[in-house]
Amino acid sequence: MRPIQLSAGRRQAWNLHDDHKRIGRNALYVLVFVLIGRCAGALKEIAIAYFYGVSPIVDAFQLTFNLMTWVPSTLVSVLGIILVPLLVQVRLLGSEERALFLAELNTAVVATGCATSTLLYLAWPYALHVFAKSLSAESAGFSLQFAKGLAPLTIEILLIAQFSARLQAQEKHVNSMLECVPAATLLCAVVMFHRISAVNSLMLGTLVGFGLQALCLYIAVKMNDDIGAPFKLGFSSRHWPGLLHAIGLFSIGQIVLCLAVPVDQFFAVDLGPGAVATLGYTNRLLALILAVGALAIGRAILPVLTDVLQTRSKERAIGIAVRWCFVMFISGSIIVVLGWVGAPILVKLLFQRGAFTIYNTQTVATALRPGLLQIPFNLGMIVLMQMFSSLGKYRIMSVIAVFGFVTKIIANFLLVKMLGVEGILLATSIMYLSIFGAYLVAARRLIREQVK
Repeated sequence: MRPIQLSAGRRQAWNLHDDHKRIGRNALYVLVFVLIGRCAGALKEIAIAYFYGVSPIVDAFQLTFNLMTWVPSTLVSVLGIILVPLLVQVRLLGSEERALFLAELNTAVVATGCATSTLLYLAWPYALHVFAKSLSAESAGFSLQFAKGLAPLTIEILLIAQFSARLQAQEKHVNSMLECVPAATLLCAVVMFHRISAVNSLMLGTLVGFGLQALCLYIAVKMNDDIGAPFKLGFSSRHWPGLLHAIGLFSIGQIVLCLAVPVDQFFAVDLGPGAVATLGYTNRLLALILAVGALAIGRAILPVLTDVLQTRSKERAIGIAVRWCFVMFISGSIIVVLGWVGAPILVKLLFQRGAFTIYNTQTVATALRPGLLQIPFNLGMIVLMQMFSSLGKYRIMSVIAVFGFVTKIIANFLLVKMLGVEGILLATSIMYLSIFGAYLVAARRLIREQVK
């Protein structure tokens, strides 16, 4: 059988040319900044574990924060994938046309944030009834208090996402460093005010922290872009139809996929007191590990792939993405082995002090191990997602996301009753396995098209 002959473009994609160097350099910058942010996040989690342990107030805070930020986080995941390629293209336009689009974008983001915050605040008492049967009365009372203060988070999170996308499109990665601001602020609030009011220290520390991050990003945007951050009401820019069409296609699948967060909270609440807190600590550890790789490569590769598509060839962009997908999958597999062995040590090092007992350490470490299995699939998936986004394949991405969510639901029903919190984490790993596999199948079709 005659072997497939690779074209010059695909052979070049596997050599260490300038595009790989750009990705590696950007990933290194992001990696350093993300590590700073995640160290602040780890210290914050240590403080919360020390002062509050696995208690009703932590259950309430984790539940309220996760559900209050679910909608804006879903919007952020959509904007992060769609906005960066568009902003790379907009950067090549004249200053007047670029200023018009960015001013209208700023206004649309603020208006969306205000509307979403209001709806979340009004709907929270009704949403809490879904969890009230299994949630303790004390936790439910704390949750109502948290909801009053955390509603404005939506505005802050959407502004952060928009300003971060602008910086990322310019291959400026200060936004990754500034992610430490909310965690550092909450850490200070918990340490300084935990004796006065646990609710206020957690609530105000979170709100002020995200506000400071948004302000710092606003300043960074004004310093790195001569247009700054103006505001204008309207949709007169010619880029809106394409942007809204892309958001409509991609958001369907992404919203469905992000439903995994409240679904997991629902299953965890049903497991009894302490389960939400255990899931929260475990997910934060996984986020700490995943952020180092996923955020670094995701933020580094998307603007480069988009630039390669705009200035050179689709074939080269696909070749670059496939190589980095392989590298990240191998790296993730190594992390799983190390994390599986070191899970108890890691949890003990970070959390076991104060109100967080040795029993809590064993519980979180046991839940962490099945969650680690998602890492290689997650890291490989991130690279392929950036590739499909830069190609504008949002319909395929939505179908894959829906497929992953359906897999997650089935796995939750089958595993949670048998394994408890560990079942939730194992179901998440199975979800990412299914998504990664689907992206590989779709990527293989793209590669075959290029060979032909």
